[in-house]
Amino acid sequence: MLAADKDVPAEEYAARMLTDDVTRARFLSGAEQFVTEHAPGFAAHFGPGPRPTAGDQAA
Repeated sequence: MLAADKDVPAEEYAARMLTDDVTRARFLSGAEQFVTEHAPGFAAHFGPGPRPTAGDQAA
């Protein structure tokens, strides 16, 4: 949605977009860190992930 569509000043719109981008980057970084840290424990407890089946392969 463009700033003009909501009568939002360009500066405010840019600030919102930057905040959203930073928030997303922080979330993804945290998720990556969690997976890196805890994946071995999950694999040890639950075993390896599911094995691909014939239906999972791209045609």
